[in-house]
Amino acid sequence: MNKQPHTKQGFTLIEVIVSLGLFAVVMTIALGALFMVIAANRNAKAIKLVVNNVNIAMEGMTRELRVGSDYCAGTSAPCNDTSAGGSQDIYFTTDKGEAAIYRLNGETIQRQIDGGGWFNLTGSDVRITDLNYYIQGTEPSSVDGGIQPFVTVVVRGEIQVGDVVDDFQLQSTISQRKLAP
Repeated sequence: MNKQPHTKQGFTLIEVIVSLGLFAVVMTIALGALFMVIAANRNAKAIKLVVNNVNIAMEGMTRELRVGSDYCAGTSAPCNDTSAGGSQDIYFTTDKGEAAIYRLNGETIQRQIDGGGWFNLTGSDVRITDLNYYIQGTEPSSVDGGIQPFVTVVVRGEIQVGDVVDDFQLQSTISQRKLAP
């Protein structure tokens, strides 16, 4: 009878320890990367929420100015164009005939309708550093000359999410839908 030599099957203790060590190193690196991706995703979502706040404020202002009339940089007539220097507030008549005002108050954009209370349009995580309305086409000579009244709104500011502060600048030109007389 021929006996075959006994061959080893399986792994030695050293091979198992080395493979477990390599596995632990790879998993540590992979989990670190996963946690970084999760943190970046949370930060991106937070920034998106803050930017949406600014966009909603700007969109509402744009919509109301588009259908409004009698744009003015001050409450007293005559309303002169402010294309050279701009104004931090704008007075106008809404499509419903209400007197509306948008202004920069501190670091927030505010809105008032018919002398009521002021309503903040931007949240506390948005810091508006500059707001200018450049009004054109409101002077009698411009209206007679056929220039459609329009307003260019320029907003500059900062958004803060956690320790991250990002600057932004938005600009929108709004032409009055109502045809000039």
